Amino acid sequence: GLTKRHEAFLSAFPAPLVLINADLPGGQVPAVLSDDEAGGRAAADHLLELGHTRLIHISGPAVREAVSLRLDGVRAAIATSGRGVTLEVVEGDGYQAGGLAARQVAERLQPPYAIITHNDVTAIGAMHALFELGIRVPDEVSVVGFDDIALAAFTNPALTTVAQDKYAMGRLAVETIARLRSGEAVTGNQVLPVHLVVRRSSGPAR
Repeated sequence: GLTKRHEAFLSAFPAPLVLINADLPGGQVPAVLSDDEAGGRAAADHLLELGHTRLIHISGPAVREAVSLRLDGVRAAIATSGRGVTLEVVEGDGYQAGGLAARQVAERLQPPYAIITHNDVTAIGAMHALFELGIRVPDEVSVVGFDDIALAAFTNPALTTVAQDKYAMGRLAVETIARLRSGEAVTGNQVLPVHLVVRRSSGPAR
């Protein structure tokens, strides 16, 4: 997340500036964001539709706004499902941390259950750890990531994930820079939609 030192530096930056997937309090610096809450909801809705009632969310550091928004979306999906669904939140951001979190969960929880991760790299680490433990994805444990990085389509199994439109985000950021350079006053956040990409890492609860 952005520290107070980062916030002070960015607020006083001497050239037109647009943030991508980060924002400052008060919206004094324009930002282009993905709809993180909708993404968390889409991931959870997908797993609930597949019959999963035990969800594990491997979350990033709580100081990041996107982290809390994605978790809010997961919780909202559970709340509106009208079903007895349990949710456990563990922290793990990155390949190694995702693997460690998945191992710790597997030590005390028998399949079936489903894992939602804060990003795809964490999901790939979790899947690798499950593979080493002999736990089959998605036959025993489903895994859903977030970001839709290029590698997500080539993991084994290919990773179900929430896709951000990175091209649209970059284009909008450049357009906003051009508006700022022309003297237009631009503040606040611009939020772009996300969508679920269903691949082979998620399947019915057995």
